[in-house]
Amino acid sequence: MNAIRAKWHCIVFLGISLVSVLCPFVHSAETHSAETSSAETSNSEPESPAALFSTAKRILFLGDSITAAGDYIADLEVWALTQSDSPPHIINAGLPSETVSGLSEDGHAGGAFPRPDLHERLARVLAITKPDLVVACYGMNCGIYEPFDESRFARYRDGIARLRTAVQESGAKLIHVTPPVYDDHKAPREGFAYNGVLDRYSDWLVSQRANGWAVIDLHGPMTRELAQQRAANPEFAFQGDGVHPNRAGHWFIAKELIRALGDESVVTSSTPEQFVAARSLPADIIDSVRRRMTLLRDAYVGAAGHKRPGVAAGLPIESAESQAADLTKQIAATVAAAGSQQDNKLSVLIVDGQNNHGMWPKTTQMMKRYLEETGLFTVEIARTAFTWQGDDLLKTYSLPGVSTTPLPQPKTDPNFKPDFTKYDVVLSNLGFGAAPWPAETQEAFDRYVREGGGFVVVHAADNSFGDWQAYNRMIGIGGWGGRNEKSGPYIYLDADGKVVRDTSPGSGGHHGSQHPFEIIVRDADHPITRGLPRAWLHAQDELYDLLRGPGENMHILATAYADPQQGGSGRHEPMLLTIEYGQGRVFHTPMGHADYSMECVGFITCLQRGTEWAATGRVTQTQVPADFPTTAAPSQRKSD
Repeated sequence: MNAIRAKWHCIVFLGISLVSVLCPFVHSAETHSAETSSAETSNSEPESPAALFSTAKRILFLGDSITAAGDYIADLEVWALTQSDSPPHIINAGLPSETVSGLSEDGHAGGAFPRPDLHERLARVLAITKPDLVVACYGMNCGIYEPFDESRFARYRDGIARLRTAVQESGAKLIHVTPPVYDDHKAPREGFAYNGVLDRYSDWLVSQRANGWAVIDLHGPMTRELAQQRAANPEFAFQGDGVHPNRAGHWFIAKELIRALGDESVVTSSTPEQFVAARSLPADIIDSVRRRMTLLRDAYVGAAGHKRPGVAAGLPIESAESQAADLTKQIAATVAAAGSQQDNKLSVLIVDGQNNHGMWPKTTQMMKRYLEETGLFTVEIARTAFTWQGDDLLKTYSLPGVSTTPLPQPKTDPNFKPDFTKYDVVLSNLGFGAAPWPAETQEAFDRYVREGGGFVVVHAADNSFGDWQAYNRMIGIGGWGGRNEKSGPYIYLDADGKVVRDTSPGSGGHHGSQHPFEIIVRDADHPITRGLPRAWLHAQDELYDLLRGPGENMHILATAYADPQQGGSGRHEPMLLTIEYGQGRVFHTPMGHADYSMECVGFITCLQRGTEWAATGRVTQTQVPADFPTTAAPSQRKSD
């Protein structure tokens, strides 16, 4: 498996238990400094969470009901399986309703019981789990869902300090996680915003990094993501009740933790199912890991004891660990089999770096994810050292270990010399204005495709390299880049569906206003289009027309009518096409202008099928997605 192969063995997490049903509880008279412990020095450099995880053998998660639910921990455990041959042993000891402050609101749980205090059980949990690393997430319940109050805030800080002291005295390291977002829209509090209270708690915890504390900020990113998602969809929610995350909420928490552990690539997976598919793991591995996590959680939480009614006691620890060991063997066998399958995947290289469409850093990652989630492909990216456009997105969608220089004008990268022969398919996300490749690279790519390599051309990639004759023959037809009648005829379909090759003078490349448009399948028997609806509505996009080129050995699979009312040509323009170039196969789609265009399920499906066809000459992805668009409406899968 491609991974960061850290040698981890066992981890116990003290995390987030977000049940909002807690009641007044007696606080210990013992007090501690909330700013630093006696072993810490102000302004010391904190150890990074990634470094702490990479050396841990046993990790304990502590928290309230969110942690006790455990979905985000199971997701993180699945990720850990892809990172190491010896992943850590993780124990979830989250307890519903728990606080670190020892506080509880009046009438919590209908007056049935006060919120449990972590410190009542902490020493026992540490003694039986024996972690060398603790991950703790508290705060959601600690403000007891009331307006900000300095005395409650002091109790929270004091509780965190006592937690640090206990963990350090046990010989373990500690990572703090700020609390998740509270959704004031879903569960409004009268006269105040409770998430603003959690803002104060989280800001204080993050500020302790200056004192050498290892802190992962979950609250800030989750608050921002909720606002961004709700701006696009007012009904979006991470928590239906304002507190307890749904599946998407747990996956977001897992992703933020994984990012803090050094793996930025996880952001390209919108769901845990996409994540495991991209790594050739079966979807049910998530359930297997979760069963193991639940088995150990119930055993250790029950054995340590607590004052929270209604929590399952679990098996004796010895029995639970024995059953967990059996599950671990099954999980390890699944991962090993997936590693073998990974070796048999089709390899794809996406080339990018210069494109007048400034969305290209994001759309590259979108296409990478679309291909990987099929389980058929591994995808790498080759980016020119000099980049053009896309500057605002280059930081968000940077490539680990790759340094680039943004320029105001395109410039040839003399060192851009990928070894194309290592890949089954090359996909171009370059665009209009991309500087020419070095002559050596052009010759190598021409030879690669002629001798049987696959090539996928997406949208503005057919604007690139207008003066490169071999490239023009590969893509069949293209636009802009100086293309005109000398580049080849303007090729389209007439009203009867016949191919027209118009050799009259004129420039190549044009489009009207962006709009959704209907795709008409012209060859329903080709592997790429087989089984798809004869017509379907593509999401908002630029509809390219007046494309010119040699059009040699080119086959048009689908077209779209460029409506003059939208500024189009009034003709049926090619939208899906294939080209045979020597022994190589080329799949070309002029669709895919922006992220919203690539979110179209029709685009996604054709990209996945077309890439497989370019690599192998066949398509095994025969099932048409249930959310495939119809003629009545487009269908989109929103990207991150």
